[in-house]
Amino acid sequence: VVDFCNEEVIKAAVHHCFSGELPSEFSISTPSEEVARNLAQLDHFAHVYRFDALGEVTYRALRKLINRRVVLACAIFDELSYREGAGAVDSIKRYALDSMREMPMDTLLGGGVQWMKEASVEAIMQDQDMDVDEFHMFKILNAWASANSAERLPVARRLSEHIELKFIETELLVTQVRRSEYFTEKQIGEVVKLI
Repeated sequence: VVDFCNEEVIKAAVHHCFSGELPSEFSISTPSEEVARNLAQLDHFAHVYRFDALGEVTYRALRKLINRRVVLACAIFDELSYREGAGAVDSIKRYALDSMREMPMDTLLGGGVQWMKEASVEAIMQDQDMDVDEFHMFKILNAWASANSAERLPVARRLSEHIELKFIETELLVTQVRRSEYFTEKQIGEVVKLI
């Protein structure tokens, strides 16, 4: 039983074994979240079952996909985090993470963070190499939480602990950050006094 990928991915692996190519449904000419996630699952499948040729093909396809539509790095990172755990990093997951680190405005704030699950967002929030200031880290969290606010608000409050308010301008604290309801009035008031 292969429980970490869908039937379409298994069929693609079989197709590759007989043809040496990926099926047309996995084409990077039409980049989408679904194609990115399926290719990431296929890449994981190749690594688990040691299909080196398939792993090479999926790695190249995923890199091209990220290069064509960088926001898809978020879906790839999320899919591989879900499959492998947020800590484990293989080469394509590293490439996706590096893309997010270097281009957070185009990836995470470009709509990609909304596709991510809680564990992936938490990994991003804790990543010290992310090229953003604290206010933009707040914006990333806020973009994620706003995609499904009722369900994600309690999680966003917990994840907000990773944001150091003292590095955010006072005006932004008392307007945008306060409105988010991730922080108490007391927390915001104490930081404003320090600034």
